[in-house]
Amino acid sequence: MNLTDRALITQITATFDATATKIPAALAAALTRAGRLTEAAQTLMPADGAIGVAITAAYDDGRDPAADPEVQRLVTATQLAGNYGLPDQIVGAATDQARQACAEAADQIVTTWAKAFDQAAATLTTAHQRIGPLQLDDTDPIMRLGGDAAAVWADATTAVRVIDSITGGWQALATFTRLLTPSRRHRTLTIADPTYDQWIEHRLDDAKPEPWTAQLTGLPLSLPTFTEYRGRVQAIDACIARARQEVEANAHDYMVGRRPAAERQPADRRAAVL
Repeated sequence: MNLTDRALITQITATFDATATKIPAALAAALTRAGRLTEAAQTLMPADGAIGVAITAAYDDGRDPAADPEVQRLVTATQLAGNYGLPDQIVGAATDQARQACAEAADQIVTTWAKAFDQAAATLTTAHQRIGPLQLDDTDPIMRLGGDAAAVWADATTAVRVIDSITGGWQALATFTRLLTPSRRHRTLTIADPTYDQWIEHRLDDAKPEPWTAQLTGLPLSLPTFTEYRGRVQAIDACIARARQEVEANAHDYMVGRRPAAERQPADRRAAVL
């Protein structure tokens, strides 16, 4: 298992821990098998000098080293490990099985994480009602609110961490399964389902997903399945394409004199962010 796959699997399993949710049994078995076979393949080659030690021990006991089970085991292991590509083949097969198990359970996994995501989002809504438009790192004014403000702030901070962890797990699952290649431009769509007007107003193109900022700006927080994410991307991109066409058509009309310059609309503000 290469370092990238290992890191992705670690992030996926960590997300189950962060959300206190149970990993599907079939997936847990596949990941355990992949880890076991990876470790076995990496330790297939005997330690330096091990064959010599075994041969010496056989001679000391008056046995024929060629017929000694331990010597034979070590020689066979050396030959297997020396077969270039065999360890990688073993690891690759185990990783592919884990990848397939993740892919088959992807919707189930995301749906499970979505429950924890929705709970965290509800916590942010409650915190917003209590704290108002303050940023969570503005702790002094928050604490001056008194009452339960400190507890509400702590709950909101925890909720943000939970959402961030789920978002990271979602990205890792998409990448590991190869079911989806998340777009950097559409990162906000992994945590929210904004309208096109919100997309333009808050300049969400290529924006880093910030759960609290999304809450403050009124973006509806929700964790999409991979199919739902594709739908969000397609919807936003379709609106962008239409807006570009309108801007280009207006620019052409002005250029050829179909519209006087005085009629140029400030709505062309969208052109600046398209």
